[in-house]
Amino acid sequence: MILQNGLLSIGSSQNVAVEIINLLSGAALKAYDGWGAYCSSKAGLLMATQVLGTEINLHQLPAKVWGFAPGVVDTEMQTTLRALDNSQFSQVERFQRLFAEGQLRSPASVATFLYQAVGNPQFENGGFYDIRSF
Repeated sequence: MILQNGLLSIGSSQNVAVEIINLLSGAALKAYDGWGAYCSSKAGLLMATQVLGTEINLHQLPAKVWGFAPGVVDTEMQTTLRALDNSQFSQVERFQRLFAEGQLRSPASVATFLYQAVGNPQFENGGFYDIRSF
């Protein structure tokens, strides 16, 4: 939130439009055992995105903020999760299956999607978008 405010301040002072994309997760909407801090922080960031979007609209700022859930991405977090056993994380088999079936997205494919999304009016101020919808 501090970074967002700083970017908005810089954009305003230099009369430059700012677009902020917050990386969210389905975990912002669904609780997973063992992920209390992760789910809570993603849910908090989703609400911060929605509030900032409302404030941008209210004050007619030259900015846009929206949230993006990239789906399950092949990251170190996923590697760590797949190494757990069922007693440590009840969803481990799901993530092992997604990996085995080649259903994880690469970080590069997510970055490409976001690069192409910047400036697209389809992504509305304060919105939340899941890559699985595209």
